[in-house]
Amino acid sequence: MEIIRWQDDNIVLLNGAEKRPMGKCEAQAVSTLLVIKERMGEDSQLTLLGCAVGATAAFTGFHRATVSRHGPDVLQRPEKQKTMKEMGKKERARHIASKLTMPQRAFLVKEIHNIWADKKYVRVESLWEWAKANISYKYKKTYFFWTLKGLGFVFRKLNNMTVVEERPDIAKLRVAYLKKKKDMDESNAFYGAFDETWVHDGMAPTSGWQHANTTMYKKARMVDIESAQSGPAKGKQRGKRGIVLAILTEDGVLPGSEEILVDDDDENNQKADYHGVMDSNKFKEYMSRCIPEFSRLAASKGRPGVFIIDNAPYHNATREKPPTQTSKKADIQQWLKNNGVSYEAKAKKPELMGTLKNFLTRNGGRQAFTVYEFDEWADEVEGVKILRLPPYHCYWNPIEFLWAQMKATIRGMGSVTDSLPIVRDRALDTLRKFSPSQAAALFRHTRQSEDDVRGMLEERESVEEDTSFELLYEVDEEGVMRNVHISDDDSSEYVDFSDISDFDSTQ
Repeated sequence: MEIIRWQDDNIVLLNGAEKRPMGKCEAQAVSTLLVIKERMGEDSQLTLLGCAVGATAAFTGFHRATVSRHGPDVLQRPEKQKTMKEMGKKERARHIASKLTMPQRAFLVKEIHNIWADKKYVRVESLWEWAKANISYKYKKTYFFWTLKGLGFVFRKLNNMTVVEERPDIAKLRVAYLKKKKDMDESNAFYGAFDETWVHDGMAPTSGWQHANTTMYKKARMVDIESAQSGPAKGKQRGKRGIVLAILTEDGVLPGSEEILVDDDDENNQKADYHGVMDSNKFKEYMSRCIPEFSRLAASKGRPGVFIIDNAPYHNATREKPPTQTSKKADIQQWLKNNGVSYEAKAKKPELMGTLKNFLTRNGGRQAFTVYEFDEWADEVEGVKILRLPPYHCYWNPIEFLWAQMKATIRGMGSVTDSLPIVRDRALDTLRKFSPSQAAALFRHTRQSEDDVRGMLEERESVEEDTSFELLYEVDEEGVMRNVHISDDDSSEYVDFSDISDFDSTQ
């Protein structure tokens, strides 16, 4: 298709978006058009010849839409700049944040981090006053609110566990875990993951359609029980409980590993953990049955089996561990000798313990020298390596996400009148139907989270001090941690602020 366009008072023929030499017939047509345009003068812009799309459609016989579709770079007009009211919330926030310079953004984010480090909470009013005094911020408070949004901050329920970040021993265990996990990833390990959770009778939705004015209906039923209800009954938060056991592999739930143990305790006497139902003996019995099955599955894949587990007390029966303050002096001396640690022959017990603690601190802590009975058995007998999660890092266990999906499914189809056997059957059915693709997605999700943190650690080690704006992170809509990057190019874009009622560029 040939497209005709005015360019610098001349007519050119384009093939798509590329110019090409004109033939005799084309040149004659162009000459005719030039004569017409020359005689019309400036009035040509007010006619068909003033619109490239319309003129091309008229001369070629193609529809205007066809002309526009095949010549976007030549014929389409640039999009109109959006006003603030026309922007979505996220787009508006990004545009507003781009009005700050990079140093202003960096200082503002650093101040927020300093507030958190002082165990305090961000108050928009006081932070806005700080910004006006320290980084020459010149806009109103509502505008400042959008600036925070554009920098990747949100106001929502707090769930930050500072113990995971601040305890040095846990930080060391996290680094060691990530290193070990990376080595296993590179060896193409076949993963399984174990954990326990609970279900109970009466698991039903906790949200649902109801009357907007629930108070009026509730008051009416206080007077007359036959009055209309305000909405459905809310699902129970606790009840007669069953402890769910399962092993999640990359192929789905390991067949035969799904099991539910009934808690005989009255719901009012139930403990927060499962120690009244699950203990080391039941754990050993369960693993003696399931680990061989997992080992055979991994072998059928031609991949080494790795089993992810947490540090619940009944998982931690030890074969060997470092001495403690209650150990005998002779046992401490023997342990130091076995590990090649020298000590004074006449050293007293407190001095020996000091030597022991210093050695453990330099070499990964007590856990690095603790030999677990389960770990050794699985490796020696079944050839399965046990990978223990660091404390408080349950979000790196893929089966935790399976539990969340299982409970959501049970509540979605449940009723407050459901007995524990009904809930039990639904839980087992959900586990057995969990597909390989769903399972693989959970393992990919946790691996991505590990890679994100591992990348942050490597980046952190490459700089001397955490003052770079490039070292700030947020979580995107899919739950993945990303660098917060705000392009300097954004600051050169035009934004119309005239329709923001409280916008004020002066103070």
